Amino acid sequence: MVSETARQKLDQTITEMNALMRDYFSELAVHESNVAVGVSKAEEAPTRPDLKAIAEEKGLGYGTTGLVNRVSVSEEPIGESYGLGQSLQQRGAPYYAMMFGAAMQDGSSIPPQPVFAPLRSVDLENAKSYVSWKTKDIEAYTPELDEVREEVILAIRTDEARRLAQTAAEKIAEAVGQGKKLTEVVPEGKKDNLHTGLGPFSWLNMVGMMQTSIGNVPELNSVGEEFMQTVFRTEVGGANVAPNAPHSVYYVVQPTEFQPETEQLQEQFSQPQQRFMAQLIGDDGATNIVRGFFETINERTGFEIKLGEDR
Repeated sequence: MVSETARQKLDQTITEMNALMRDYFSELAVHESNVAVGVSKAEEAPTRPDLKAIAEEKGLGYGTTGLVNRVSVSEEPIGESYGLGQSLQQRGAPYYAMMFGAAMQDGSSIPPQPVFAPLRSVDLENAKSYVSWKTKDIEAYTPELDEVREEVILAIRTDEARRLAQTAAEKIAEAVGQGKKLTEVVPEGKKDNLHTGLGPFSWLNMVGMMQTSIGNVPELNSVGEEFMQTVFRTEVGGANVAPNAPHSVYYVVQPTEFQPETEQLQEQFSQPQQRFMAQLIGDDGATNIVRGFFETINERTGFEIKLGEDR
């Protein structure tokens, strides 16, 4: 009964925050222009609003990411959000594209977001709304080793940790494949990491007119395309290793049931109307679905294409 009222209140509050941040961006732009022509002094810059205090006053969450780029921002919660949709589309461009700029498939491009220009985005799967801005924009450059030594060490250790985590997960999956129960092979001290009864969830979710987004499993950490691909290619009762999107967690997955069954899905997809609808998906999903369909047929029938040499 109160969900619609709460949604309207949240939208109003986010709009107010966006307007407040937009006002500061405009005032700062005017000030910097005046400084450039000698009308104003640098020290007369407008006061940046205290977003943390304002967010607390309005009952909103507040956070910072530190320095990120178009790749690393995907590891942040806000990196899973998208721009506001238009017309029949429920979502716009992905967050990284709006904040850092991107080239589009139709030949157009999205310009990078200016410093202190507010950006609204939404994460439909996790029901979160954001308004954010850059506070600093550093041009790409090659740093000296001393400047990034700690980051290099962390990257090396992280890469090694990923290999160790994957190896440990593969051993668990192998034990399950030999007939043991997943609950029996979880290491001591890791029982809290065991999740059962998850779902149901889907590989893709429809979020607008011919728009899809990757499915979500709220109990897990940032699952992505590779995770979903592994889950839905694993036989019921079997076990496999599926990393999350940033490869910070390696899950051992064991599907218990698929609905509807694969044969029913294949029957549905064999209908011309279903294939036509799939081809209308407004992102790479259409290509992936059709390619995956043919790859599955080729694998099941043993069909191969061998190119010989012309003589």
